[in-house]
Amino acid sequence: MGIAHCRLIGEDEVEVHPMPVAEVAVAHLVPGDPMPRRRRIEPRHQRTLHHRIGAVTTTGGTGGSGFNSGNAGNIEFDSDSGALITLDGDLIAIGGSGVVQGSGGNITVQDNAVITRNTLVDTGVTAGEIVFNSSVHSISTTPYSLTTTAGDGSVLFVGELGAPIAGFLDNRLLSLTASGTGVTINESVSTTGNDGIVVTATSITIGNGAPTDTVVFNTNEASGGGATANGVVSLNSTTTTLTDDLTITRGTGAITFSNTTLSGGDYDLTINGTGTDVTGGNVSFFGDTSNLGSVTLSQVGALV
Repeated sequence: MGIAHCRLIGEDEVEVHPMPVAEVAVAHLVPGDPMPRRRRIEPRHQRTLHHRIGAVTTTGGTGGSGFNSGNAGNIEFDSDSGALITLDGDLIAIGGSGVVQGSGGNITVQDNAVITRNTLVDTGVTAGEIVFNSSVHSISTTPYSLTTTAGDGSVLFVGELGAPIAGFLDNRLLSLTASGTGVTINESVSTTGNDGIVVTATSITIGNGAPTDTVVFNTNEASGGGATANGVVSLNSTTTTLTDDLTITRGTGAITFSNTTLSGGDYDLTINGTGTDVTGGNVSFFGDTSNLGSVTLSQVGALV
């Protein structure tokens, strides 16, 4: 599967339709360029402030009997002008099946993005990187979940996830689930659902190394002014490394560090609870901790 064509919806939206093509597909949003039928997705108007993208799938196809399969095409969205990208569907780039499965394609979203439904971004079980180079939020008052699966590849979130932004009432995520060989979260994450934040990888990195930054994982966010949430935070890895101070705020959601090693380079770890019922708010460490700064616990259940 590759990107076969795209069409404009009105003057400020782009819809993408996946169809089989022979070439590797790489989708770009570059205002001002002509709009070819393959490999590039490009709006015609430089005044575009919003790009709307449907589901996109690439694959390496199925290898014949006794043959290896091909690699999936890359998917990239880059508006150049910094226009908001709205994702209306899943982004899938999984290598084809055969004697040896092909590599997954890289999936890159360069600009601020909003999701309009529960969204899966998946490069399969083989290599294939997933990169969000700006923020990712739910659209309007309805929170949606974001799931990223990179198999032998890595996942990188550069911007804030689920934080409120100007012009929208509530941009929290319902939940964040991320897996791959390595997962890096540079900025804060806000969720409203009980599934909270779950990250599974060989190595997890939290922060961007800025001297005064604090990354906040808030799984106690209300959606549309409703009751606060009780989302979990579960970090499952061989090594989790803090490169900024980390503050975790939740209601009664459990906090779990299933790590062989949790290290921090003298960065601080703070875990806060809210409300009067903390019976479900246990904090569990299943490995060693090293080089952390201060560790502060407030209104939590059992410490395991």
